Amino acid sequence: MPGDWSEYETTLRSACRHIYGEQADVNRFDLFVSQVFHGLLDQELQRFNAESLAPELVTLWHFVQTSGRHSLELQVRPALQAYATPTTCIDMLGEETPFLLNTLRMHLNRCGHKPLLVIDQSLAHAGSSRYRVALQIHVPELSAHGREQLQRQLEQVMRVLGKVVQDFGLMRESLARESMQALRFVERDQGKEENLEFYAFISWILQENMLLLGMKSWDINHGERVLRSGSELGWLAIEPGIDCLQEHDLFARPGYGRVAFAQIPNRSPVNHDEFCDLVALRRWDEQGQVVAELRVVGLYTSRMNQSDPVNIPVMREKLATLRNLCGFHPLSADARNLERLLRFLPRNRLLMASASDLAPSLMSMVAQRQPRRCKFIWWSDRYDRFVYLTLFIPKTWYRDELPQQFLTCLKEALVCRDTRHDIMVSAYLWVRVDYRLVIASAPDDAQRLA
Repeated sequence: MPGDWSEYETTLRSACRHIYGEQADVNRFDLFVSQVFHGLLDQELQRFNAESLAPELVTLWHFVQTSGRHSLELQVRPALQAYATPTTCIDMLGEETPFLLNTLRMHLNRCGHKPLLVIDQSLAHAGSSRYRVALQIHVPELSAHGREQLQRQLEQVMRVLGKVVQDFGLMRESLARESMQALRFVERDQGKEENLEFYAFISWILQENMLLLGMKSWDINHGERVLRSGSELGWLAIEPGIDCLQEHDLFARPGYGRVAFAQIPNRSPVNHDEFCDLVALRRWDEQGQVVAELRVVGLYTSRMNQSDPVNIPVMREKLATLRNLCGFHPLSADARNLERLLRFLPRNRLLMASASDLAPSLMSMVAQRQPRRCKFIWWSDRYDRFVYLTLFIPKTWYRDELPQQFLTCLKEALVCRDTRHDIMVSAYLWVRVDYRLVIASAPDDAQRLA
């Protein structure tokens, strides 16, 4: 807390002590108040004066002391006192869980309940090295019906998060088994190169490059796919109806080999408000017949976009094909410009798009020596669910309002059910804006988008 809030702290301590009184654990309570105060941001303290915050801290302390020790406790209630505007208060106590606060913030923002104040305290278990987490989050005022609805939603969010965390180890074990099976084929020199790349890709995922959210397995016998009983893990065990494209054959397009990529139109229930990525993995028997398929739903981590594309298994083979299609001399300026562009594109797009999707637009951009025009690369997934568009705006043209203006144009041109966009400024000549649009039907051609 960078500002000088010493007077505020004194007032807050005094107000809390006045409400709490001289109880046996008053020293522990004073320490709790001090820790909460020093964890708050300036803008949060500006929204609540000390007199309005004090009763909320006392209420949170009583909530912690009276709640069960081993289960999640959650309540959504009206705030006790209003300072600037009335608020709704969410009190939560539970085991320390990865991604907990990020997940709650994400869900609240997704529902339009922007957090105004967040109290996040870790509390040690008596006689244990484990910790519990006490949370209090203030959001704009809700009606009684709105509070009941939000409580049900948050309870479901916590069930999904708990299941994802609980099954995370099992999902890693399933992936490890697939990689070891591929390695056995390598040792027998059966499909050596393809199995090596397959093994390398799974090993790469397990190196914290993907947050595993859910998993399903199918047995395949003479082309018939049967869902393996009990194979749903994580998110897919809580909500088995999540669309994993199971009605589609992800491997129908030639050249996919043992691994295929897609994205599903469901946003992640955990950590980040992003559309989930899907990785499909096939298992062969010793006769080269497909006998099983494993589909993994998750989110690529920030480590992926920080990695050089040439170091990512499977992607590096696709980039080699792309370079051959472009036909630039390896030592030419065009080849160097192409490499810069490849390192600038989102990594999951490079995995999903084919080399033939990317080559024409990239060649056009490389041929443009000076950034005098906006350029874009787009493609729709072959299930007519998404349009992916990466827009390159010359830095000299860029204005803060441009990305939203382009999004408005896209919504007018396409029937969109959901949209996301991110902005990245390059050290090169462009500002890149990445759009993901969930659509009702795919566009016919680039002219319609242009």
